[in-house]
Amino acid sequence: MDKVGGNFSSKFKEFQVVLLAGGDGQRLYPLVDDIPKCLLPVGNKPLIAYQLEWLEKNHGTDVVVVIQQKYKSVIENYLRDVYIGDLKFEIVTLDERLATADVLRFLSSKLVREFMVISADTILDDSACKIFDFHRIQEPDVTVVLQEQASDNEKKSKGTIQDSFDVIALDSRQQRLLMVADNDDVREEGVNISRELFIKHPRIDLKSNLLDYHIYIFRPWVIKLLEEKEDISSIKLDLVPYLIDNQYNSDVIEIRKSFEKKGAIDEDDDDDDEPTEEQANRSGEKNLKCSAYVISSDKYGQRCNTIRRYTKLSQQLLQEQIPKCLQVTPNSSANLLTEYRGKDQGDKPDFLRQVGEECVISDTANLESRINIQKSIIGKNCKIGTKVKITDSILMDNVVIGTGCNIKGCIMSNGVEVEPESKVFNCQVSSGFCISEGSQLTGETLTKELL
Repeated sequence: MDKVGGNFSSKFKEFQVVLLAGGDGQRLYPLVDDIPKCLLPVGNKPLIAYQLEWLEKNHGTDVVVVIQQKYKSVIENYLRDVYIGDLKFEIVTLDERLATADVLRFLSSKLVREFMVISADTILDDSACKIFDFHRIQEPDVTVVLQEQASDNEKKSKGTIQDSFDVIALDSRQQRLLMVADNDDVREEGVNISRELFIKHPRIDLKSNLLDYHIYIFRPWVIKLLEEKEDISSIKLDLVPYLIDNQYNSDVIEIRKSFEKKGAIDEDDDDDDEPTEEQANRSGEKNLKCSAYVISSDKYGQRCNTIRRYTKLSQQLLQEQIPKCLQVTPNSSANLLTEYRGKDQGDKPDFLRQVGEECVISDTANLESRINIQKSIIGKNCKIGTKVKITDSILMDNVVIGTGCNIKGCIMSNGVEVEPESKVFNCQVSSGFCISEGSQLTGETLTKELL
């Protein structure tokens, strides 16, 4: 285990945070061919920066960052040398890829208080403090963060991605979660809610427009449950449904009761104080409680876990639709256009006169004359030759575009080279790929295996 950013001090914090940054991002291939998903650039900073800034602005706790061993050096380098916030990190490396609940089981010795789990592909413009406060007030065993989505007509008018959602049953009066089921399963098998839940909660709202952000807050006894239930592997698919289905199960309630009584005794031994009223109340609770924190549809939220979502997120950044979430930070590569925004064409350097204001251009990019760039993101150390046209595209770092090229609707990973006089439309290109001179490509996925 390695510690980055100072001494790990969550002992003095109310909540711990587990940031899951070990995913390969298979649905983002070939964009993540040589980098972990959490370092995928969104605008002018990596994806993980948005979660770190969100936590720091809203809570300021310390974070356990879970990564795969193969990505250890690049993620450590970012946290140590680039990120300049006040959060403290403990990096935990996994030798193999584990499912999410298996990761919690692996971290069992570290998770001793209530803890939040968040995926490194989530960007959210709702206060983390509100989520933590909701959890404090409700005192559930798990809080699941969901968001209402706009209607199909509203999505079409806004150009928003239309998703297929789970079917979720809520007791809205108590903000209690009673069922989470896959939409296809409900179509085939109907709604399956236990008789006991119906008796306890006769007024149930069924929702099919709630997006699960994979953000959860758990009470620490859940780790004990995971140790006893080794068949639970996924948080979303196994653990949360298990807790929901067993809210009135005496055997599961007994696991919690024994754990929290022991915790009260241990703290009493350590502090020479009586157990707190909260500890006493919790150990005496009869039933489990699963709560849903529901964010309204007017708040911005996005999971960047597919190429389509990544493209949409980048477009929203360029159009400044999400200024609170996507801000240029002092430690990120600066936007070359910032000082010229709103100025007359005559006040701009020659090479910027055909560059639209809905662009982000790294200040380390090298741009030749007579170029035309619109609604695009150009990363660090890119080289753009003369007479080049780039539209609706994302160029990551160290991309080279030769003279006379036309690039439209493309995403190009680190180190891509496009030789002169090429036309490349609607393609995704993996890192290090070279497109030969004069190529005309449309709708291709180009990987190093094709070389």
